[in-house]
Amino acid sequence: MNILKNKYIFYLIFLICFLFLFTNNASSEPLSNNADVCIIYAKSKYKLMLVEEIEKKLSDREIKIVKDLLKNINNYNPADYKVIVILSGIAVFTPYPQATRYIRKHDYAKNIIYFCTAYTKSAVYGFLDGNRIDAITAASEKDNIENTADEIVTKIFAILDSSS
Repeated sequence: MNILKNKYIFYLIFLICFLFLFTNNASSEPLSNNADVCIIYAKSKYKLMLVEEIEKKLSDREIKIVKDLLKNINNYNPADYKVIVILSGIAVFTPYPQATRYIRKHDYAKNIIYFCTAYTKSAVYGFLDGNRIDAITAASEKDNIENTADEIVTKIFAILDSSS
């Protein structure tokens, strides 16, 4: 009888784990591929505040936005969007590799805007070709969110206006 109980408990745990993994994998699908702007961001309080500020600044225009976490970056193809905004960061003096690999994989697509929380662009250009991408950098400080968002939104509008 104990063996039978243990077997049912094992199957129940297995089922719960399977459902958990299935629902997590389902959420990593692209949210929309008919959006104009795709914002992919690293999970941090600062980046989330920056996303919210960018959305606020784009709200007066009829721009469709999709946003997702950096861990899902490979679900998004620059050819499917007018603009891809990547909000990345630095770990151990190195830009997040998912972002830099993605940019190189898509051959520095002209519709990619790359933001990295670093004090200087030199921290980024050691990993990306500075002649092929114009990275935006700023420290992760609440005080500079509005200015950083303004710079990103200016670049978004420039790409949107040139694609019209």
